[in-house]
Amino acid sequence: MEHAGRGPVTNILHLMIPYDSRLWETQAKLSASGKKGSQLYALTLYGGAPFSPKNLYDSGQTEATSIALKGDVKGWNAGADMWLRMPLSGDTTLPLVLSVSYRDVKRDGDMLGIIDYSHETKDLVVDTGGGIDYTTSSGARTAAGLYYDYLRLEQDFTFTAIRDPTSLDDYDGYPKHVEHRFTCNTAAEKDYSPSIAIHAGLNLFNGWVERDYSYLMSNTDGFLYPIDISGDGYTWGADVSAGATVKFKQVGIEPFARCGYQKMKLDGDGSSTVRGSFSDPSLDYSSGTGSYEKTDWFVGAGLSLRL
Repeated sequence: MEHAGRGPVTNILHLMIPYDSRLWETQAKLSASGKKGSQLYALTLYGGAPFSPKNLYDSGQTEATSIALKGDVKGWNAGADMWLRMPLSGDTTLPLVLSVSYRDVKRDGDMLGIIDYSHETKDLVVDTGGGIDYTTSSGARTAAGLYYDYLRLEQDFTFTAIRDPTSLDDYDGYPKHVEHRFTCNTAAEKDYSPSIAIHAGLNLFNGWVERDYSYLMSNTDGFLYPIDISGDGYTWGADVSAGATVKFKQVGIEPFARCGYQKMKLDGDGSSTVRGSFSDPSLDYSSGTGSYEKTDWFVGAGLSLRL
């Protein structure tokens, strides 16, 4: 965490905004389905909000400047899923989907009314697309689909210390992340006997990303450290899964395994301006270019029981 009296060179919030939140969340869901001619459709609406929350922002420092701010968590979430299945023939079906979800979470904390902070995240995800389900002459069920995802993720963070001088760290849209993603999903399943089925899937995605950072540190003496960084680039990834279903008289066993890889790379430029004080209007301006790269691997396996 950046101390309010330091410059942006010590700012590490671009790595993460730390918090420790514990809460319960209530959710409500309403679903409806029906059939119009040969077409099947379904609609699900859902939403929720947290309750009985506790939030802690801890600088994790051990020196005298260590702070621990206790507060609450507020917010809400809502979304809708719509499906439509259009039979094309006895063994071919065209499924279509539209999904929209939004989540707004606000965290806050203070210490003795001297130091306080607020942290808000706003996530919007829109997913739409369609594909084809086909059953082969051997009885194997296959599916493939192409989907478009729009993701808009934004974080706002403010940290205020009431002292001499009073200071404010304002992270407005830190970051503001917009992503356009295309995903291709494929899956197959085959029953080898009444009690054994094998299934597998492969998902590939590729997209482009825009990410902006904005930061301003000021205090009553007028010290300013504004930073504006804009970047854009690409993201891509793949994951593969495989599993089986083994049915017994009273229970079904489903072992599965999954692994994947994801990469994001951004390039951009930004500017930083340092101003001594309001009485000293001299400016120290700098600009430059930079890059951001992140890769993720994951491997998972498990076993589920179906009664």
